[in-house]
Amino acid sequence: MVRPFLASLIACAALAQPWPVTEGETLTGKKVALPTVFAGRSVVLVFSFSRNAGEKVRDWLEPLLKEGRDAWSVASLEAAPQLIRPIIRGGMRKDMTPALRERTIVLYKNDKAWRKSLDVDRVKDDAPVLIMLDAAGKPVWRHNGFFDAAVLAQIP
Repeated sequence: MVRPFLASLIACAALAQPWPVTEGETLTGKKVALPTVFAGRSVVLVFSFSRNAGEKVRDWLEPLLKEGRDAWSVASLEAAPQLIRPIIRGGMRKDMTPALRERTIVLYKNDKAWRKSLDVDRVKDDAPVLIMLDAAGKPVWRHNGFFDAAVLAQIP
C-alpha cells in the first residue's frame, strides 16, 4: 500500500507540464498573474474546475488558513458560458467572507493548460485539487479530493 503522502509526491513528479502563466482577478478586484504572483513564497492552492468542486473549496481553505498557511482558492470559470460568469462570480462573492474573497482568484482562460498541468480531466473535476508550491514555484505536494483531516495533517 502506498501512503497518501508518498502518493502525493509521486503525483507531483508526474506534473511535468510547465505552469501556464494566466491573468486572473481576486474576488475583490485585484488583478494577478498566476502563478507568478506567488514567486518567493510557499503556498497551497486549492483549484476548482467545476461547480461541485467549487462548493467544497472552503472545506479546505478555512482549515489551511486556520493553521496559518498561505492558502488560496483558484476557480477556473472558462468552461462556463460568458453570460453567466458574472452570476457565478457574484454568487461566489456572496458566499464568502471578505478575507476569503481576497484569497480567491478567478481565471477565465487557460483552463485546458491548467487541467493538463494538474492532471485533471473532466471525469475527476468534481473535487478540489490541492497543490503546494515551494518558494521556487515547484510542486512539492498534490491531492485531488474532498476535505480529509488525515490528508490535511500530511501537508508538508
